[in-house]
Amino acid sequence: MTYRSLYMLMFSAVLLVSASCKKAEKEKPASESIAKDAAPPAKEVANDANTPIVKEKPEEATATLLHPFFYKIEGDDDGAMGYLLGTMHMGVDAEKELPSYVWDIINDTKILAVEADISDPSLAMGMMLPKDTNLRKEIGEETWKLLEKALGEQMANMLMPMKPAAAAAILAMKDLPKTIPMDMFLLNNARTREAELSYLETGKFQLDLLTKVMTADYLGEILRDPDASDSAKLLQVYRDGDEKALAELMLDPKAWGSTKKGKANMDMMLYSRNRDWIPKLEALFAKKTALIAVGAAHLIGINSVVELLKQKGYKVTRISE
Repeated sequence: MTYRSLYMLMFSAVLLVSASCKKAEKEKPASESIAKDAAPPAKEVANDANTPIVKEKPEEATATLLHPFFYKIEGDDDGAMGYLLGTMHMGVDAEKELPSYVWDIINDTKILAVEADISDPSLAMGMMLPKDTNLRKEIGEETWKLLEKALGEQMANMLMPMKPAAAAAILAMKDLPKTIPMDMFLLNNARTREAELSYLETGKFQLDLLTKVMTADYLGEILRDPDASDSAKLLQVYRDGDEKALAELMLDPKAWGSTKKGKANMDMMLYSRNRDWIPKLEALFAKKTALIAVGAAHLIGINSVVELLKQKGYKVTRISE
């Protein structure tokens, strides 16, 4: 079991780390720097983390997501309805991999809600350490050497001015295809369609949560755990659309940190947020034209958004072609 599952929920980490990398190494785009040391670049990536390349309708392509985490929500009496889409924040090309029937529904919705709006460039500074310290000092020499071994000396040095959360995020991304984050692609698609945008949390909230959980100790645990390499496995489970397998990976407290902190981290990063979102989702579903796109782990298990909505009396149907 690994701790990287925790990162995969956080939309903000993908873009905040990219923006922070740009501040640390201005002469190179973050996507280029990350790809050089971590994995081959995707065929088409954004030139800027906040302005990815988008098209209103995806070009013809073979969809690989045969069973997406995609649900229709219907209210019992009031006619409320909408859709939930479980995303994988990095590693999936939404344009090419979401099936056409999903895109047909997406492009019909008038409201898109995602976890957070982190387009404010000032948020990237939240990933930076105070000037009187650096990552090497924060995590210690032994952990630093492990980080260099895992990411390469160049990438490790680029992370020097950043918090441990940034390094943990890069570690989680390094085995995944370098795609435009699904949530960001959907956001820009919605902007192209002039759909209404809604956010379930603030970027600052997500940033504070990341830095609180992804500490120097957390980074050390990842680097010292020989099994901490499930990002590729998690991606495959997502692509398979297997709820049971995803639950086994994501809903074990051991996947969220040490024995002492795992359960608390899971509640803070997953269950508490699910509960907080329900009133906001009900208000959006009352408008009858909303699509909600959040990390897929929020939609599985007994304390998931799906189950909480069912407890409220909503009919939830997973959609397949």
